[in-house]
Amino acid sequence: IQAQRANVTVLAADVRNFSAYCEARSPEDTARVLHRFYKTANQIITKHGGVVEEMVGDSLLAVFNGSQPCTDHPQQALSAALEIWARCGEELPNTSGRGLEPLAIGVGIETGTALVGSFGDADRRVHTVLGQTVTLALRLCDMTADLSYPVLVGQGAAHHLPPQLDQPETILKPLGRFLLPGLRQGTKIYTPKQ
Repeated sequence: IQAQRANVTVLAADVRNFSAYCEARSPEDTARVLHRFYKTANQIITKHGGVVEEMVGDSLLAVFNGSQPCTDHPQQALSAALEIWARCGEELPNTSGRGLEPLAIGVGIETGTALVGSFGDADRRVHTVLGQTVTLALRLCDMTADLSYPVLVGQGAAHHLPPQLDQPETILKPLGRFLLPGLRQGTKIYTPKQ
């Protein structure tokens, strides 16, 4: 293991209802949708100082202030999340009239300590980020559909966002405390004010 602890912001994003879309469309069509999502999201994340660590299925995982320094990483990740939701959402195909649930973008972000580095066998290493901060970002991304908010922010990220660190409600709307799947303690969840 070649990794180090770092204070990072993790962004998890996915295309909601994509599995049903795949059943109704050709592999080439679904590949085009994923290609556009990955390309646009990667450009946005890079522009805001983050690095995409993984692209799996219809989702991606990015880290801000991991292997590449990023000042104001919670703010940069939130800005990237909002831009991904807006731009990637506009690029998704319209599924109305096809009897399918609409495609949508869900994004979760959280700030905290994580291990950033290379893991795995010498001939099959992968660079990624690991830890509870990653788990929280992934769970928040999953909850966007249940809570009907496209971008969810964890309490770690919320308390590092300007303008007032002790009052995240100035730019975020509190949604309450939730027990996320697989975790034993509840966490406060926020969404950006529109």
